[in-house]
Amino acid sequence: MKTRMDMMIGIISIIFLMIAQTAKAATTDMSGLHVVGNQILNSKGETVILRGVNRPGTEYSCVQYSKIFDGPSDQASIDAMKAWKINAVRIPLNEDCWLGTGGVNSAYGGINYITPIVNYVNLLTSNGIAVILDLHWTATGPSVSTEQAPMPNLDQSPSVWRDIATRFKSNLAVVFDIFNEPFPDANTWDSASAWLCWQTGEGCGLGYETSGMQTLVDSVRSTGSHNIIMIPGIQYATSLVRWNEYKPSDPTGNLAAAVHVYDFNLCRSRGCWDVFWTKVRENVPLIAGELGETDCATSFIDDFMNYADEKGISYLTWAWLVAKCGEGPSIISDYSGTPTPYGAGYKKHLLEIAADSVAPYSRSFYMFQDVPTFWVDNWSWGDVLDVEEKSIVYSGTKAMKYQPVPGSGIYFQCWACIDTSVHKGIEMYINGGSTGGQDLRLTFTKIQDKTLIPLGTSTTTKAASFLLSSISAIPSNRWVRIYIDFTAIQAGTYDGIQIEPSTSSSSSSVYIDSIQVLASSSPSSPTSTPAPTPTPTQRPTPTPTPTPTPTPTPTQRPTPTPTPTPTPTPTPTPTPTQRPTTTPAPVTAAPTITPTVTPTSTPTPSPSPSPSGGITITLQSGSSEWYVAISVTGENGATAKVEFQAAGSSTWLSGVKQDYGTGIYALRPTTAVALPLSLRLSSNDNHVVLLPSFISSFSTLSPVPSGTSYTSTSTSPSSSPTTPSPTTPTPTPATPSPTTPSPTPTTPTPSPATNAPVAPTPTPTTPSTSAPPVSGEITITVQSGSNTWWLSVSVTGEEGQTVKAEAQSSGSVSWFSGSKQNYGTNIYAFQPGNEMTLPISLRLTSSSGKVVVLQNIVSSFGTAPIKTGSSFTSTTTTSRSVRSHTTTTYVPSPSSPSSSSPVCLSNPIQITQSLRTHWEAHGLYDIHVKNTGNSPASTRFEIIGSGNIIQTWGLTKTDTVEGTRRVYELSSPLAAESTDTPAGYVIEGSDITTTIISHQPDFCF
Repeated sequence: MKTRMDMMIGIISIIFLMIAQTAKAATTDMSGLHVVGNQILNSKGETVILRGVNRPGTEYSCVQYSKIFDGPSDQASIDAMKAWKINAVRIPLNEDCWLGTGGVNSAYGGINYITPIVNYVNLLTSNGIAVILDLHWTATGPSVSTEQAPMPNLDQSPSVWRDIATRFKSNLAVVFDIFNEPFPDANTWDSASAWLCWQTGEGCGLGYETSGMQTLVDSVRSTGSHNIIMIPGIQYATSLVRWNEYKPSDPTGNLAAAVHVYDFNLCRSRGCWDVFWTKVRENVPLIAGELGETDCATSFIDDFMNYADEKGISYLTWAWLVAKCGEGPSIISDYSGTPTPYGAGYKKHLLEIAADSVAPYSRSFYMFQDVPTFWVDNWSWGDVLDVEEKSIVYSGTKAMKYQPVPGSGIYFQCWACIDTSVHKGIEMYINGGSTGGQDLRLTFTKIQDKTLIPLGTSTTTKAASFLLSSISAIPSNRWVRIYIDFTAIQAGTYDGIQIEPSTSSSSSSVYIDSIQVLASSSPSSPTSTPAPTPTPTQRPTPTPTPTPTPTPTPTQRPTPTPTPTPTPTPTPTPTPTQRPTTTPAPVTAAPTITPTVTPTSTPTPSPSPSPSGGITITLQSGSSEWYVAISVTGENGATAKVEFQAAGSSTWLSGVKQDYGTGIYALRPTTAVALPLSLRLSSNDNHVVLLPSFISSFSTLSPVPSGTSYTSTSTSPSSSPTTPSPTTPTPTPATPSPTTPSPTPTTPTPSPATNAPVAPTPTPTTPSTSAPPVSGEITITVQSGSNTWWLSVSVTGEEGQTVKAEAQSSGSVSWFSGSKQNYGTNIYAFQPGNEMTLPISLRLTSSSGKVVVLQNIVSSFGTAPIKTGSSFTSTTTTSRSVRSHTTTTYVPSPSSPSSSSPVCLSNPIQITQSLRTHWEAHGLYDIHVKNTGNSPASTRFEIIGSGNIIQTWGLTKTDTVEGTRRVYELSSPLAAESTDTPAGYVIEGSDITTTIISHQPDFCF
C-alpha cells in the first residue's frame, strides 16, 4: 500500500513531466531579443534561431498597385504561417511610402502606409513571431522608390530609420535589417573602396549623397533603441569578405551579419561558406535574410539548411507569396499555406525541427545530374562539351557529350566540396559511343589559396590524377561505371575535377553522366543548437581577394521577386591560358585505387552476387508520409533499385541508396504519400519484384518477409544484352519529378545506334524505304504509369508504318514530339517538361508521309486499348510534305487545301487571308511562305492571333509583339528556293490571320 508521501512524490513527478513536455512543445519566446557573443538570446536567456519567411509586397504595392499588401495580413494568414512552425517574418519596406515623399499617392503613403504595417507587426509579435523590418526600395530627392539602389541615400534613409526605431524600440521582437542588398563600387566582391563606401558612405561615386552603414546604425541608436540590427554584406548581400574589418561600431553590441543565399550565387557550397563566413559567424550572429532555390526543387536549400542548423545560422526563405514556384521563388500556392514543391521541402524541414525529428542527411552529392549541379561551376574549356545531350543518356533526361581533343577539357570547380573525412569516393558512368576505347585522365584539383575567388587570379594545382583506362576500358555503345576510392588520394579537401584527353591525339565523342561524390559514413541529424559562443578573437588582417560575380537575387516586381536584376560582370570561362600550368603530381593509379566497374548493359552477369534467398523488408524508425526508409535484406546485396508507389497514385518514386546500414533506401517525396505503399525492387541482373500495398503502417518496425525472391521472377526487358533498363527521369527545373515506369514487354526492339538505358531515348524518325504496305486500323494503348508529366503510348494496327508521333495538350496549339522507345511494340514516350492537360491529341506520321490526327484521343490514363477508327490508308498525303524540301508552293484554302500554283505579288500590295488547310477540322493551320526571287529586307510579315513561326529556312528574322499581332521582319533577304535548301517559313497555330507586306515583285506564298 502506497503511503501519502509516495502519492505526493508521484503527483509531483507527473506535474514536472507535464511542465517539461509543455516547455518542449511551446514556441520559443521572442521577447527581449539581444546579442551575446555570436548568439541571439531572448529575455529568458534562451538561444534563438530564426527560421522564417520573407513576406514581400509592402515594398512595391504602394507605388505600383494602389494598395499596401500583396495578399492578406490578417490572423488567418498568420495562422497558416504558424502551421509551418515559422518563427520570423521579414517585411520589405519602401522608403518613399514610409515618408510619404516622392509623389506617392497619399492614400498609400505616410501614415496611411505606416499604420497598417505597424498593426501587422504587432499582430505577428503578439503571435510569438519575430519580425524583421527591411529597408528594401529607396530613392533620393524627388524620385519615387521603384527599385533597389546600390546604397542608401543621405537625405531620407537616416530619417526612415529614426522613425522606425522610435516606433518599435519598446518591442525587441522586432529586428532591423538596415539595407536590403548593397552593391557599391560597380558591384565588386572585396575592393577596399566598396567596403569603405559601405561603411562610411564616402567615395561611392553614385551621383547622390550616400549614407553608409555606420550612419544608419547611429540613426537607430540615437532614439534609444536596443533592437538587433542586421548589417548585410556587399555585392547584393553575398560577400562578407571584409565584414569584420569594416563593420560599424554599436554601443549596445546588438549587431548581426546578414547574407542572402540562392542557388545561383557564386558562393553556394559548404566549402565556400566555410572559407568566407566562418570568421564572421564566430564573432556575431549570422542571419540568411533571404534563402531561395529557383528550380522548384529543394536540393540546394536542403543542403544549406542542414549546414545552417549545424552552425547555428538563422534563415528566412523567399517567399511567402502566391506566385509560380520557380519565379518568386514562391513557397506557397495559396495564402492558406498550401506549399509549392519548393515550399513543401521547407515546410517539412521546419516541422521536423519543431518535432526534434530531423531525418538523417547524407553528404553525398552530384556534380552532374541532368545539368551541372549547384555544387559546381562549369569552367570547362575548348568548346567541345555539350551538357544537354539527350540521345544517349544513362539516367534522367540529359548527359554530357564530350569530344576529347587536345586543348579541351571538362572542369567542374568548387570550394572544398570533396572532403575525404566525409566522402569515400567518386563515381560516374561513361559510354564510348559508336567507337569506344577513348583514353581519358581524371584529375582532382586544389585551389592554392581558398581565401581568393579563383577568377584567373588564384592558382589551381592538379593534386591527383588517374587514367580511366586503368580502371576500365571505355566500351562502345554501352555504359560502364567508373569508381575511384578516396583511399587512393591524399587525405584532405579538393576543389573540383578535370577530365581531359590523356594523349595528344583526338578521339571520338564520349558520353558521361551521373557524376556523384559518395559519403562514407552514416548521416547524422543536424542539431538545432548553434555553435557555442567563442572567446572573442582579434580582427584578422585583411587579405586581398579577387572579384567573383554571384548573380544577384531574383528580379524585382512587377513580377514579385526579392531584388532587381543588375548587370554584373559575367563569370569568365577559363581559357587554356588561364588553366594551371603546373605539372600534375605523379600518381600511379592502377595499383593503389580500388575501382568498381559495373557494366550497366552487358550479356555477361553483373559482378554483384547472384540473388538467392527470400527478400525481407524492414521499415526504419522515423518513417512518415514525408520520409520513408526501408532496409532490403536476404538477397546478398543484389538489390540495385527500389521504387515506391503511394496509394491512389500511378507514379513510381525512386528511393535513394543510403550510405549507412545494410541495403537502406530512403524516399523524400515533395508531397505527403498515402498508405498503403507498394514497392518495386530491381536486382543487379535486372530481375524485378513487385510488392503491392506492402507498407500499410509507419509503426511496424519489425522485419517483414516478402515471400518472394529475385530467383522466382523473370528477367525484365532491361536484361537484353543491347537494351538497358530505362530508369526514372531526374526532375527538370521548375517541374515536379515525373517517374517513368519500368516497362515489361517480352519482345524488346533494340536500337544499336542509340543504346541509351533511359526513357525517353529518341531514335531517328527517318522513314524506312522498305516499309511493308500500310493496312489495318490504328489502335492506341496508354502504357502503365502514364501521368500528366509523362505519357507513353503504343501504336499498333499499322505495324512498322508510324515513324513519328506527336502529342498536343488540351488548350495548347503546340505539338511536341515523342521519342521512340527501344522496348515493346512501337512505343512512344512524351515528356514535354510542362504538365499536360487532358484530353491529349496525337498526330501520327507514316513512312510515306501520310498523317493521322487523333483529336482528344487520350482522355484518361487507363490502359485499355483504344481503337481509333482511322488508318494511314484512309488519309491522303498531308500538305506538310512541303517541309520535305519540296519546291511546290500552295495557297491553303477551304476549297483547295494543296494547290500547286504559287501566288506572287507583282507589285507592292497587302494581302490579308485567313489560313485554312485540310487540318482545319483539327484546329491546325499550316502555310509555307517562300521566295522564288529575292525578297528585300524590308518585308514585313504579321500573324494576328495565337500562331507562331515554328520553322524558318534561309533567312534571318526579328520578331516583336504589337498588340494582338506578332510581327516578323526580315533582316536579310530570303534566299532563292532550291530543291535541297528551301527558303521561307512554316507557320502553325489557331485563329490566324496573316498579313504579308512586300515591296518587291516575285514574292510568292
